[in-house]
Amino acid sequence: MTANSGVIGASPLITCEMLFDETDKLEAKTAEKGCPQKCYDTISAFANKRGGIIIFGINEHNNFVEQDVYDVNDLQKQITALCTSSMEPIIRPEFLPITYKGKTLLAVKINEIPQNKKPCYYKNTGMHKGSYIRIGDSDEPMTEYEIYSLQSYNDGIQEDLRPIKRANIDDLDQEKINEYKDNSKDHYDFWNEHIKYVYVESQKLAKKYGADMEIVKLGALLHDIALICNVGDRKDHHINGKILAEEILDKYDYPREKKDRVLSCIYNHRSSKNATIIEDLCVADADIIAHFDNIPMLFNSAYNRNNINLNKVRDWLKECFEKDYNDLSDKTKEDFNEKYKMICKIVLGEEI
Repeated sequence: MTANSGVIGASPLITCEMLFDETDKLEAKTAEKGCPQKCYDTISAFANKRGGIIIFGINEHNNFVEQDVYDVNDLQKQITALCTSSMEPIIRPEFLPITYKGKTLLAVKINEIPQNKKPCYYKNTGMHKGSYIRIGDSDEPMTEYEIYSLQSYNDGIQEDLRPIKRANIDDLDQEKINEYKDNSKDHYDFWNEHIKYVYVESQKLAKKYGADMEIVKLGALLHDIALICNVGDRKDHHINGKILAEEILDKYDYPREKKDRVLSCIYNHRSSKNATIIEDLCVADADIIAHFDNIPMLFNSAYNRNNINLNKVRDWLKECFEKDYNDLSDKTKEDFNEKYKMICKIVLGEEI
């Protein structure tokens, strides 16, 4: 392999041997006799997921044998034309010629497009037939629901906040509502006092950071499920919450890949420092910001759960504020700094 045979943007270096097995981010295609007639599906799928790399010059139907591409320069022109003229929105591919075992290959990196630009689709067949998503090593057509969900996000439509016509207060099961409240470990309304704040703030962060809105919403709604259901100790509620949430999501046959990301949000919500995906960060930071959005809830926690003496509440709050602020991710902390200073000045009576 030549010195320029590392794949674009890879660190550590990705070698050709690693490329012979297709994954959710790697696709092999032959280009021995010309540019493949159909590669728009992979371009769309990578752009709509988390990006990926197409390796031209590897025969996926013949044990991934290396085959020279017909003409590296012309192939780059053909792919560029496809990405800029036939895809919506325009895709800007990155190219890297590879020489391996005497064969000339071409690596093409397709980056994920911003959330508010999705779905990326092949214009010749239109959005509803030309939008794809990467599932494992396969490029699958997006469902009508998936496309609608993306469009709703881009248009600012929140189905879960739409009023249900013909429904009224009598449709609610008061017995279930009371049971929900009674099961709250801290004996206060979890939804109104905390969950709804996390739910709102997490969506703001998801939109800001381009995270998957569906994953963030579910993570926010379920992140304290163990406390709500009074399962286990508070210090382990992220662990028990993950177990409970998995049972709930499995009951509704929620897709495995999405479920794992929701469970990650729940398990890692106690600090953004634990975040492994951007959705984790959104829920963890929102959980912290929610404390500052509802200061009376902190007083409730001080008096009713921690039995803090009135004279020591201020010191306890200061300690909580400092810990929460320091647990924020750097990118959120920078934007939250002014609000943090204002809250400390008003509640604690001191400049930060």
